[in-house]
Amino acid sequence: MLVTIASILIAQIPIGPIKHPGLNPNFHELCKRVESQLEQGDFEAARKAWLALPSRKVSLEWNDVGVPANRKAEFESARNEVMADLAKELPELTIELKKAGAVKISFSPKLPEKNSMPQGAVLFFSPDASEPRVEAVISLLRGNPPSPVEQIDVYNEIGHAVLEYFGRQPTPVSAELGFRSDLASRERRRISPADRLFYRNSMRLVDSLKQSIDKRTKIRHVESSAQFDISSFQLGNHVQGDIVPLSFQITNGGTGLLIVQARPDCGCLFIDPAINIEPGRTALIKGGVDTHEYVGVLAKKFLITTNDPNQASFEIPVHISVAPLYRTLMPAGSTLLVGKNGTETNIFLTLNPAAKFKAVSVTTAGIPATATIEPWKGELPDPEFGESTIPRTGYKVHVKVAKGVPKGRFGVTVMIATDSAEFPVVRHSFSVQTGIVAQPEQVYFGEIDRSSRRGSFFLSRPNKPFRILSVAGNTPFLTGKVIESKGQTEYRITVVLDGTQPTGQLGAIVRIKTDDPEQQIIEVPITGIVK
Repeated sequence: MLVTIASILIAQIPIGPIKHPGLNPNFHELCKRVESQLEQGDFEAARKAWLALPSRKVSLEWNDVGVPANRKAEFESARNEVMADLAKELPELTIELKKAGAVKISFSPKLPEKNSMPQGAVLFFSPDASEPRVEAVISLLRGNPPSPVEQIDVYNEIGHAVLEYFGRQPTPVSAELGFRSDLASRERRRISPADRLFYRNSMRLVDSLKQSIDKRTKIRHVESSAQFDISSFQLGNHVQGDIVPLSFQITNGGTGLLIVQARPDCGCLFIDPAINIEPGRTALIKGGVDTHEYVGVLAKKFLITTNDPNQASFEIPVHISVAPLYRTLMPAGSTLLVGKNGTETNIFLTLNPAAKFKAVSVTTAGIPATATIEPWKGELPDPEFGESTIPRTGYKVHVKVAKGVPKGRFGVTVMIATDSAEFPVVRHSFSVQTGIVAQPEQVYFGEIDRSSRRGSFFLSRPNKPFRILSVAGNTPFLTGKVIESKGQTEYRITVVLDGTQPTGQLGAIVRIKTDDPEQQIIEVPITGIVK
C-alpha cells in the first residue's frame, strides 16, 4: 500500500524537459544529476550540479607548451578565427580566453593509434565544475603516413571541442563543425543550421533546469530507450530501376518521450525523417531504395539520431546488389591527353538484356567536341564491376575533341538520348588535358598573418610519366618540395611560408623544373593577403 502511494506521489511530479536528439551521454548525465536532486527537493544540491552544465559565456583555456615556436602564431590564428566565427554565427554566445577554462585546448607531439589510424585529437570530459568540462588534445602529426598538422585541422578541432561542450554528439555530415575525423581536413568546417539549432536547444534545456531550481519546483527525471527490431538490411539482388521498399520498428522502452530523426547517407535511399514515440509504444518507420541512378553492390546506411542517452546516434547499414540496365565504358580512361591536333576516343554504351530501350542520338557539352553513335557488338572488360573481357552489345560513340584546347584540364560530357521514359538521357563525363597540369592552378591562402603557413597542390599528366627535377620558390620566405608520387604521373607538392612574408598582397611563385622539354618550367602562383 505504501509503495502504491509513493508511486502515485512520484507520478504527480511533472517530468523534466524533453531532451533533444543527438545529445551526447555526458550531457545526459549532467542533466540527470540536476533532475535527480530536483525530484528529491534538494534545490541547493541541484544548483551545484547545474553549474557543470554549459553557459553562454564560454571560457577557453589555451595550452600550447608542446607547439614548436615557429608554429605558435599559426595555431593562435586558427584559434582566434574559430572563436570569431562561433561568436558571429551564434550571437548570443560569448567566448573568451581564460587561464582556467571550461574548454581546454592542448597539444601533443603524437597520439596513440585507434583502429590502425593515428588519432588526430582525443577529447576528455569531466563533470567536475572545477575542471575543464571538455579538453581536446590535438596531435602535432596527422594522417598515415603522418605529416604535420595543418592550421585548418586546428581550427576544426577547436570548433568541434566547443560544440562538444554544448553536448553535440559527433555528426556524420563532414561539412558541419559538429563532425570530426582523424584524417587531414580539406576545408574548414562551418557552423551549420543543424549546429546552430542544436546549440539553442541545449541552452533552452539548461535554462529550463535553472528555472525549476530558481522556482524551487520539483521535476521528475525520465529517459527514453530506443529498441530496434533490425540491425541491418540485406536486400538481395535487384535490377536498375527497381524501387525496393523497407521498414523497421522502434519501441520506446523508457519512461520519457523518444524522438527519432533519420536521414540517408545517399540519394538512393529515402526514409521517414522524424517520429515521436511515447513510452511503451512502438512505431513503424518506412523507407526504401531507389535504384534508378545507383548500380552495383551498394553498401549504404541510414543515420539515426535519438534522445536515448545510450544511443544518441548510430547507423543502420543497407546492403543491396543492383544489376545495371546499361553501362558506359571508356577503355582509354577518364582523362585524355590532347595534342595540338585534338584527339579522338570511343565510349561504349552496353545494354543489359533486360533493357528495352534504344539510343536515338548523341550530343556533347563542355570543350568543343563532336560525337557520332552506331550499333555495336564486341568484347570489353568492366574494371569498375570487376568483370573480365566478355561479349557485350549496345552502341559505340565516337568522340572527336577539336584542336586548340588551351592548357589545363577541362570536362566533356557525352549525352545519349534514348526512347526510354525512365532513362531518357544517358550521360558519360570525362576530362581532357593538355600537358602537365597543376591542380588547383594556384595556392590561395586567403587572409593570413605573418606566421608560418602550409599549402599543397598536385601536378599531373595521366598515362604519360614525367619526372620533377626541382621545386623552388622565387622568394626567400617560400619553399616547396615533393611529398608524394603516384607512378610518376601525379605528384603532391607542399609549399611553406616561413612567417617572414611581408604584409600586403602575396604574389609569390613556385617554380617546378621537369624533364619534359616542352614544359621544362611550370609556375604555380601563391596568393593571399598578409595582414
